[in-house]
Amino acid sequence: MTGPPGDAGAPSRTPPTGRQRALHAIFAVLLVLIAIGTVLLIAGWLLSRRAPSWWVAPDPRDPALVARAESVERFVSNELSRPRDDGAPWRIAIPEEAATAWINARLPRWLANRGVDWPLEGVPIVVRFRADGSLILGADTSEGADATRVIGARAAPSLSDAGPSLRLTEVSLGSLTLPPSFAASTIRRAIPADSDARAIVRALLDGGPLTDDASVRVDESRRVMIIGLSIEDGRATLTCVTGAPETRTP
Repeated sequence: MTGPPGDAGAPSRTPPTGRQRALHAIFAVLLVLIAIGTVLLIAGWLLSRRAPSWWVAPDPRDPALVARAESVERFVSNELSRPRDDGAPWRIAIPEEAATAWINARLPRWLANRGVDWPLEGVPIVVRFRADGSLILGADTSEGADATRVIGARAAPSLSDAGPSLRLTEVSLGSLTLPPSFAASTIRRAIPADSDARAIVRALLDGGPLTDDASVRVDESRRVMIIGLSIEDGRATLTCVTGAPETRTP
């Protein structure tokens, strides 16, 4: 008896061995991992180039922004110098839009008058105050007009007897969130050992006090001490006393 015509001379197939099956499985897993990694890299690249939802680019040269910055500076100066009863607490609230305007339009000149060069001259900066008590600082570091590269940092501010501090809780590149530990190690390596900013950067990364004196000298006989800080959605409120109090409240 003969078989079907198609079976004549057909080679027999040897079943794969256990080792071959294992190699096939490993190869398939590697292909899946490579595909997933490629997708994640592409997604990360796209996210890093997309501005975060809280970013609205300010223009430091915008007359309206400059006017807002000058207005908030006058307001704060008047509040600091206003006659008050020594030791009586008073509060001052600063909206995030006013803080953003002042940092972009007035901070570089304020630092220059004190002999400090502002390293981010011309770089748009945004301040955001969040309902969870944190603040966000963002800067557009892109060099071309056709792209936006926003670096953001979220920090939790606090005030204690040791002084005001900021604890870094999140770092972002565009809409891509990075682990704070990774960002901190990168920043540490980037700051020269002899830089004047190294101590401040270390305090920001470690959550240590930025200064041991949370006060502002008004004149020869008066000093305003910041004794409290609270952050709400869109606004930061400072609690102060005029005079020379001996105690601070966190």
